[in-house]
Amino acid sequence: MTWSPRTSTAFFEFQANIVAYIKEEISDRMELKDDKMARNLYHLAEYTRESRQTLPLILLVEGSETSELSKIIDLKETDLPNLFLLHGRSQRVATYEGPTKIDDMNPSFIDAWLSREIFLLDMDDFYKHLISL
Repeated sequence: MTWSPRTSTAFFEFQANIVAYIKEEISDRMELKDDKMARNLYHLAEYTRESRQTLPLILLVEGSETSELSKIIDLKETDLPNLFLLHGRSQRVATYEGPTKIDDMNPSFIDAWLSREIFLLDMDDFYKHLISL
């Protein structure tokens, strides 16, 4: 799935969390079957479906298709390829910057990173709400 009006509505109006895997270039959609991160995201979707967890929307985006996303993510060519979490409730972005190379990540690691980032952003929003009372 790529960024679309439906994705925009899910993010801005329904506050859905979105995982975006952005590559510099996808010359052929068939090359995604050989892309380790694309396969891992597919397996992550299968795992969350089986365990009945809430799954963030997953996007596979080519660098040249980021015009809509550039309003949300401050992308630099050096940031790609990378994994981004678009947090629906806060409208903020978490960029993967961990010690594990993106090609070495597995679905469990991605799930743990997403859970951690969503938790941290949720707690930050909660804290800001509390101090505003």
